[in-house]
Amino acid sequence: MVNDTVIRNFFYTSTPEHEGVLFHIPSGRFFRVFDEKCKSDFRQIFEIGSLSEDVLEMLHKIDSGKGVCSGSCENCDNQIKSANEFTVRKLALVLTSSCNMRCRYCYANYGMYDYEKAADMNAEKLESVLSYFTKNFKGIGAIQFFGGEPTLKEDLIYQTVDYFERMVQSGEIKTMPVFGIVTNGVYMPDKLVLHPVSF
Repeated sequence: MVNDTVIRNFFYTSTPEHEGVLFHIPSGRFFRVFDEKCKSDFRQIFEIGSLSEDVLEMLHKIDSGKGVCSGSCENCDNQIKSANEFTVRKLALVLTSSCNMRCRYCYANYGMYDYEKAADMNAEKLESVLSYFTKNFKGIGAIQFFGGEPTLKEDLIYQTVDYFERMVQSGEIKTMPVFGIVTNGVYMPDKLVLHPVSF
């Protein structure tokens, strides 16, 4: 029997409107669960703590890198698929924990949330994140720039848009994502407003 250590290596979520999504924490791999019985068994383990030997064995095989099939299903492809089979609906990029305002009602603690120290994304990290998601998922529907105040890192906003333009031009992805931004609107440079890609 697979022990609790393996279960702690996963995060699972499912809603009535969406398919179940399984995340393997050590490898950073996502899986989508399609089969209704399989989704129900996952919920039993992750939400209620009840045991399902088939699902526990499946988790063990994923965790050990041996695949996703427990050997007990007739058609594993209909039960669980790797993340490159589905589209990320929205990818939120937290560009900075800094903000150019100090609103007393700010729920985000001026962009710091519960962070111990301020942090900014840099160009290399951003490129790595974008590369990971474009290579490991079927597509990305929308990009949301977030912070802190994301316009303080406008160079990273341009870098993101340029990245996807290159990916489309090279044929590595089919369509551009939709771009959105959560901003206080205090700093809005002309280049950002007039960029050829609509935000």
